[in-house]
Amino acid sequence: PVREALQRLAHHGLVTLESHRGAFVRSLDLDEVRDLFEVRIALECEAAELAAARIGPQGLAALARLQDASTAELEDGEQPSVFDTLDLHDLIVHHAGNSRLQQAVAQVNVELRLARSRSGATGQRAKNAAQEHLQLVTCLTERDGEGARAAMKEHLMASLHNTINVLEAAAADERQGALGV
Repeated sequence: PVREALQRLAHHGLVTLESHRGAFVRSLDLDEVRDLFEVRIALECEAAELAAARIGPQGLAALARLQDASTAELEDGEQPSVFDTLDLHDLIVHHAGNSRLQQAVAQVNVELRLARSRSGATGQRAKNAAQEHLQLVTCLTERDGEGARAAMKEHLMASLHNTINVLEAAAADERQGALGV
């Protein structure tokens, strides 16, 4: 079972298997993170526009509940987890009504999870993301496809910049530690 699990993780690009050495968690370099975010932005912006036209009342209610829960967590001083953030995106992609789009977004998010787990809900970013989500949910509720696309792009670009900044800072800290500074 462990070998099969590691092979599945390797298939998804999360670990690297080295013969006679073992399995190692894969780290993404900054170029890979940018490339994956560019794909994610393209896919999720399209999903947001499609969802604005296709989402039903139950889907809108689910988005509103999720947004309210995230806002309440922030007000209580808790930071929503990366996976809570992904749930909102997953819900939007689901309501876009395109199973192939949903599969593609899921694959990109699997690969990005390594980078985003270190940067997704850091300090002010969590509060900004909640506001960005609110704008997105508002556009979806108003059936504003172009607005939803623009709100999603703005949100994901901010997420990209935050992720890059956190990863660059971590790399700088590692370099300083290696130098004994």
